[in-house]
Amino acid sequence: MTTRNRIVIGTRKSLLAMAQTNQVAEAIRRVHPGLEIRLEPIVTQGDIQTDKPLPQIGGKGLFTLELERALLDGRVDLAVHSAKDLPAENPQGLGILCVPSRAPVADVLVTPQGIGLYDLPLGARIGTSSLRRQLQLAALRPGLRFADIRGNIDTRIRKMLAGQYDAIVLARAGLLRAGMTDVKLSVLAVEGVLPAPGQAALALQGRTDDEWLGEVLQPVNDPVAAACLSVERSLLTRLGMNCHMPFAALCERQDQGWRLRVWLADPGTGRALRFETAGSTAEAVVEAAVRHIEDGPGRDLLAACGRAG
Repeated sequence: MTTRNRIVIGTRKSLLAMAQTNQVAEAIRRVHPGLEIRLEPIVTQGDIQTDKPLPQIGGKGLFTLELERALLDGRVDLAVHSAKDLPAENPQGLGILCVPSRAPVADVLVTPQGIGLYDLPLGARIGTSSLRRQLQLAALRPGLRFADIRGNIDTRIRKMLAGQYDAIVLARAGLLRAGMTDVKLSVLAVEGVLPAPGQAALALQGRTDDEWLGEVLQPVNDPVAAACLSVERSLLTRLGMNCHMPFAALCERQDQGWRLRVWLADPGTGRALRFETAGSTAEAVVEAAVRHIEDGPGRDLLAACGRAG
């Protein structure tokens, strides 16, 4: 096997992307101190087109396409993605080589005062473009108004502080990785607002034939985080879900196996199904969840999601 002394890591230029890529680079350096690691910032279409909701301009793949092209043409060896932004299917020749330990998975409500969901005034304007977040929050707290918001994490916070929104909803993991510990927030329990598949996980994508890099990354890989991410992504693929659809899934390791929590909703009516499955293997919980949806009460909701997607 060829031995190399350098890794080039592709990353978006946003504050969060650069922060989490630097954290990955440091984790690799700790276990391979003699290895040279260089970051290659790449601008994606998702970073350029910030004036429209993602479903109107092509979905979350706009944040990954240029990075994947750089991998395939050899300009970079590795790309660091927020796993929830990575489409469920990898392009031919690419795969997830490593999943580091997962950060806290919950969403948070960010306000100028740091107040909670039930302290918001009636008619408060909430900045989020996610149907998943909108419908779950509306079920918990009727009377809120939702408005699309785009931009990087720091841009969204500035818009909120400037008064364009009474609150915004973000992933807690993003704030932690970006070092934004002074932001005033209220954590939204996953029992009420289940996260997106892959939320708070990082997916280190590379070429599937790069055996050397796969071995280099093994000490950084968290087997439990990788297995949970695989379950959540497998469920997306099996059900034909995409980022336009109101869908949430969270897999967790239990003492005797695996637990998978799922939520999906009709985007038109807000009618939703929330359930969980458990099993001794990761494959078993995926199969149980698929059967529960396709052969049970989720069948109509799945069809409604498909029409929206």
